[in-house]
Amino acid sequence: MREALSIQRVDYDFATSTEDGLTRLNRKKRREGRGECVDNGLLYVLCVFCGSFTYLTLCFMNDTATNLPLFGQRIVLTRATAQADGFAERLRTLGAEPIECAAIRVVPPDDWQPLDTALRAAKYSWIVFTSANAVRMVQERLATLDLALPDSVRIAAVGQATARVLREVGIEPTFIPTTSTAEGLLADIGDVADQRILLPQADIARPILRDGLQTRGATVDAVIAYRTVPDPRAAELAPLLRAGMVDAITFTSSSTVSYTLAALRSTGLDHADAANLLNTTIIASIGPITSRTAHDAGLSVAVEAKTHDTDGLIAALVDYFASIEHRT
Repeated sequence: MREALSIQRVDYDFATSTEDGLTRLNRKKRREGRGECVDNGLLYVLCVFCGSFTYLTLCFMNDTATNLPLFGQRIVLTRATAQADGFAERLRTLGAEPIECAAIRVVPPDDWQPLDTALRAAKYSWIVFTSANAVRMVQERLATLDLALPDSVRIAAVGQATARVLREVGIEPTFIPTTSTAEGLLADIGDVADQRILLPQADIARPILRDGLQTRGATVDAVIAYRTVPDPRAAELAPLLRAGMVDAITFTSSSTVSYTLAALRSTGLDHADAANLLNTTIIASIGPITSRTAHDAGLSVAVEAKTHDTDGLIAALVDYFASIEHRT
């Protein structure tokens, strides 16, 4: 066995296909460059120059790797960096090459007082969590204030991903709707008349859940638990798209759609050109609300998750690329 593996030369050639016998990779529509196979072909080095950015990918090229369902697919993640690690790792295990290009950042509210006051009051029948971010921020404030949620309060989680984070912090959700949307939660939660509900949410949350609960007779305290703000790093996506270096881009919320478009416009594109640039690749959405935002912005959504979390989005991507391969 070699003590070290050295790479003497790497060629860059955007005009030709990689000829290394990797059937799946050769089926990809956009060529990503050519590297030199070393160590009996077990290691393939792919280097891509794109503007001022250099991307180096090391992939083990064995039968197992090349048969993975997302092998070689370069998939952009636009969700906040703090939330992207698990998503990226699951994509890697399926052979994909995730590109983290965050469009949003999650930051604290301008003022903690409304949330702190609500948590100290401990007067709620329900606390309704509509995102993992809300769970984390509430848990942070509980720890800061040296408080715990009363045993009597019922906990609603909008979906399995939010429920998973609740369990990670030691809170068992009382209720999870069958459909992971605000609309699904309203449909399933039952009678909430004359009950007081705490709704910790983002500053840009849709009013539909608050309004729907109030219409059913509940008293709802909707407080800002966190803010979502643009991440300027999403502008790095522009040269990748222009070079045809993206196989799919994932959107996990309406804000990731809006802020990605805003970042592309910051590079000098108008809205139509930014949308057209995104439409050169496969657009994958976590669910119908995000898809609607994308459609309204002029984007063509090719993939939508049936289960509205990152696991569902990954499953939808696997199904999509499998169907493409089958057709070819």
